[in-house]
Amino acid sequence: MALARATILLMVLLAIITVGTLSLSVVTIRTGNQDSAHARARTNARMALMIAIGELQKQMGLDQRISANSAILDESTVSHSHWLGVWDSWRAGVGEASQHSTISGITDEMAPTYLPNRSDYFRKWLVSLNENEMSNIDTPRSLSLRASPLPGPDHDAIFLVAEGSLGTSPDKSSDYVAARILDVKDKGTSEVTGRYSWWIGDESQKARIMDDSYLPKPGDPALTSAEKIYRLQSPASMGTKTIRGLEDVMDDSQYEALPSLATLDLVDGAKDRPAKKNFFDATPFSYSILADVREGGLKRDLSVLLERPIKLEEVGNEFTAVPQDD
Repeated sequence: MALARATILLMVLLAIITVGTLSLSVVTIRTGNQDSAHARARTNARMALMIAIGELQKQMGLDQRISANSAILDESTVSHSHWLGVWDSWRAGVGEASQHSTISGITDEMAPTYLPNRSDYFRKWLVSLNENEMSNIDTPRSLSLRASPLPGPDHDAIFLVAEGSLGTSPDKSSDYVAARILDVKDKGTSEVTGRYSWWIGDESQKARIMDDSYLPKPGDPALTSAEKIYRLQSPASMGTKTIRGLEDVMDDSQYEALPSLATLDLVDGAKDRPAKKNFFDATPFSYSILADVREGGLKRDLSVLLERPIKLEEVGNEFTAVPQDD
């Protein structure tokens, strides 16, 4: 009887161990599959980033390129108003090269256009789309996308900017940024192994959040009359107090060290989550290069030139707007 009981207990113990080992194996397999899926998703995201950077360099690399949001076409008829487009600003020289055509003579080709919706100057939309959609200036008007923040099999697009960036109550749903989801296919079998999307936003079109550089600081000496007159000739700041949520901020020095737009919500005096309210309108970063969008290269710095009289014999192209004959 005792031997039978011991045998039954041993069999029960072995069954428990077997079930436990099986459960552990299932958990391990599921964890491995999940890790593999995460690794694949990270790889696809990295590829999307590389594609986006490559398109940005290709389309905006030359100095004779300008960018604008698709709302410039007509905000009332554009469904995707925050897509970034690229245009040729001027046609300088032959093809894409910067030939400095105005140096040798002004041609009919060297002129900007002010006609609305000039499509022959348009290049691409910097957002994940099919190739023909990227090159069509009317795509933001006509393209209908089934988008969701968490897209399922029946969605062909994803919201890359939605409530998470704009707050729980955005001013209008048209501020959502949708991008088409593109398939990643296996080269050998053409099997879809993943999907990706990307969108490029333009910080240069946003207002710079900066402190008022003319506000007196403790210990500053009194201004002379000349300094007061000089300061009246130019604005001290970009008018930060006109930005929604920053009207009551009294200490502008808090803007000096903002590491990101999200930290704008932490500024003393800020209200109503200004970072989310001004996602498309404000930025703590501002960098620029004085590029010549007409002929390429950097613009001439005339600050030193204008500090002295120009002699009549100085008739070179660096002193005049129109080339002089020899």
